[in-house]
Amino acid sequence: MTLFAIFGLLWWLRKRPLPSGALFGLYLVLSGVERFLVEFLRAKDDRFLLGFTTAQAIAALAVVGGALLLVMIMRRSGWSVDLGLRRARAGAAEGSRGQT
Repeated sequence: MTLFAIFGLLWWLRKRPLPSGALFGLYLVLSGVERFLVEFLRAKDDRFLLGFTTAQAIAALAVVGGALLLVMIMRRSGWSVDLGLRRARAGAAEGSRGQT
């Protein structure tokens, strides 16, 4: 069920102006976190490294790999995640200037 939510988010982001590879990096991070958490609920007893399963170790590698990919993309393209904060701050600054 959570992978449907991840799919929905990635599908929604596909039309946004993102650098090449950013969606894949985000997919690796999100699906890796999902798989890591799901493995806690499974009843398998194949723990091998510090109490983690093989699937959790692979999921952790996917999260780290995806995060590194996103950082490399951000540095290479000058891309930043502002979530609209720059526009909100700029609008607030312009509004306060006009009131003086």
